[in-house]
Amino acid sequence: MDQELAFKLQADGISYQTQVEIPVTTADFYFPLETRPLLVFVDGPVHLGKSQRVKDEELRCLLRKRGYRVLELSYTSYSDRKGDELYQEILDALGKDIQAGGYSNSIWTDAAVSGQQNHRQPSLLRQSLDL
Repeated sequence: MDQELAFKLQADGISYQTQVEIPVTTADFYFPLETRPLLVFVDGPVHLGKSQRVKDEELRCLLRKRGYRVLELSYTSYSDRKGDELYQEILDALGKDIQAGGYSNSIWTDAAVSGQQNHRQPSLLRQSLDL
């Protein structure tokens, strides 16, 4: 599902990073918004178990407390329709920042669609977590 979302973002000219390592977890997508960075987690079936849900919520709660916007997208099985729904949720989360000019589309690039992952970590990301 992550790769399909990456294709759609790239087709729409929206820059992002994937699999960004944050000191406490890894975000599936990172958007460098000027207001507050947006972290997107795309959770498949493995995240449905109770212990994993508790772990995810603790980590994401910490990220929210540290000033990040966190968007959690979940799915139980792959379908084009579900992919479209998740993509629309990302666009909705980005919408206000893009319209207000708070999103710098030229700062980040991503090579995930070609099989590579961009692991550059903004120093601001590390500093803001103080971990």
